Amino acid sequence: MSQAIVEAELNAAGLVIPVVPNSIEYQDGSGEQNIRVASTGNGSTTTIFSNNVEMNKGMVRCSVYSDADTINSIEILKSLNSGILLTLSQKLDNGSLFTKSFNSMALVNHPTIQLQADGTIDLEFEGGKAV
Repeated sequence: MSQAIVEAELNAAGLVIPVVPNSIEYQDGSGEQNIRVASTGNGSTTTIFSNNVEMNKGMVRCSVYSDADTINSIEILKSLNSGILLTLSQKLDNGSLFTKSFNSMALVNHPTIQLQADGTIDLEFEGGKAV
């Protein structure tokens, strides 16, 4: 039986970032494939496949709660530019570990800090493919 990944730990540059449950999403950087159809004459066609290498980048998005420790961590991560090693991991019930790691990530959005009791902050990282 498979297990849903809903309690993943987010470790960014050695900082464990507490995240809002069920808010993590990622793209592994495998990119997109473009598919085109070209005419070969006399009513015939051929299919042309190509890789859109512009999309060969990893992306991780999540939401975090607005507290002093998290805000300090965000400031550190923002200052690192593209040097962030980011890892998502969760220990599964069967004892194995689900892990996705991304090299050379950067915190690319300009986070809006909500100073509220239930305030959240959206984070978006982009960079290297998942390994």
